[in-house]
Amino acid sequence: MSTETTVFPKENQSEGMKTSETEKRTGSKNSAGDTSNLIRVCIRSNHFENELHDSISITSDAPWTLFEAEENSSAQEDGKVVQKFEKEELFSVSSTDFSCGTHLIAVPSEGEGFYFPELQRDIPMPKYEGRVYLYAEGDGLFVVNEVELETYLKSVVASEMPSYYPMEALKAQAVCARTYAVRRMEAQKNKNSFSDLDDSVSFQVYNNQIVSDASIRAVDETAGEILPLSEALYYSTAYVPGSKFMEDDDSGKNSSASDESDEAFSEAACFNEKCSETESLDIAYHDLDLSDNEVFAASMEELPDESTEYSSPWVRWHTVLDVSSVLAQLKQRSGEMLTSLERVEVSKRSSSGQANELLLGGDGREVRIEGEYEIRAVLAPKNTPVCLNNGQEITGLTLLPSAWLSIETYDPKSEKLFLSGGGYGHGTGMSQCGAAAMAEDGATYREILDYYYGESELEHVKDL
Repeated sequence: MSTETTVFPKENQSEGMKTSETEKRTGSKNSAGDTSNLIRVCIRSNHFENELHDSISITSDAPWTLFEAEENSSAQEDGKVVQKFEKEELFSVSSTDFSCGTHLIAVPSEGEGFYFPELQRDIPMPKYEGRVYLYAEGDGLFVVNEVELETYLKSVVASEMPSYYPMEALKAQAVCARTYAVRRMEAQKNKNSFSDLDDSVSFQVYNNQIVSDASIRAVDETAGEILPLSEALYYSTAYVPGSKFMEDDDSGKNSSASDESDEAFSEAACFNEKCSETESLDIAYHDLDLSDNEVFAASMEELPDESTEYSSPWVRWHTVLDVSSVLAQLKQRSGEMLTSLERVEVSKRSSSGQANELLLGGDGREVRIEGEYEIRAVLAPKNTPVCLNNGQEITGLTLLPSAWLSIETYDPKSEKLFLSGGGYGHGTGMSQCGAAAMAEDGATYREILDYYYGESELEHVKDL
């Protein structure tokens, strides 16, 4: 790619002239009369760390045009041409380069897309089809990719589930991903928001893996199909010892507690980890009650049938945390401050063994952390390696892999906390490893969806 840099000219902008986030945001997604199903994806910074970018560089392998538009318009026709670029010409911009009350729209040649050369993802320079919108906000820059829904999904499926999984599992994944995306689009339709969702594990991972023939086929062969649910959660793997595929329960809804992929999909394999904020599906389990810590710990000694976990390396893991990191995360998440940690234990578990309450004792008092998501956030390993069942070490996790965890030992003198556990994900909705195992046994994607979400007719996407 060319290294020539063009900087957007700042016009009549003085300190304090920028409008607020609420004032600048636009709820309009398309040009007037355009009923295409376009989704707006906020592209986070390197390794999905932040919503805002300090600056961004854009290029394309074909000519493209940059427009400046007023704050209440997302249509290039309402803006003015800032500059026309040749292929491989580089454009760089920061939030301080904007004129007051405007945003920028990068419009590609027909059928082409954009690259962000400095953006770090698991693959080098993924291509972003569709338009790119740039919004200045405070000291940062929002980067939003507006792209056709089905095109977006082909990248989501590739990023969320390994392409070597059976086709029927990939098709089930495509329907789940489409359902989630459509519900987000519907929810954001009349809101003053830059985007419908972002490209990280907080929603659905997008453009973090190469779009494959398998992911394209999975999306194409389920074109437009969605589940008749307000949301369709899925997760990677959270193996519950003693659970297995079972007959439907009384509610007609089931969720296995096993599922995953491989290292490249460690953080990408579930969306909306804040599942406590959503309506959880009923879960049917084997008759083993794992609410007792000793029973749970003993059950973790047994490995599940490899076929049910589809050879997932996340079926068992362990890590060692520094107490200082745990206490810092406790303060950040809850505002509670402990200067030392004298005691730590899982004080409540569900019958499936998932930790629902964590007790931290120190400074002569106790702090209780409730909910699997909050527990995983307080115990996030971040830069500490998590060792997997196959010997791999993973760093950079912003959540503990799952709440199916045991406190192995805690040594107040060394201030080290030894944890072990099983699986990856929140355990709600469709198990991806379980879906793969079912597909391997001959189940169709509709049978897989029926198993996890209850029997119902699939719906089709309408213009949003």
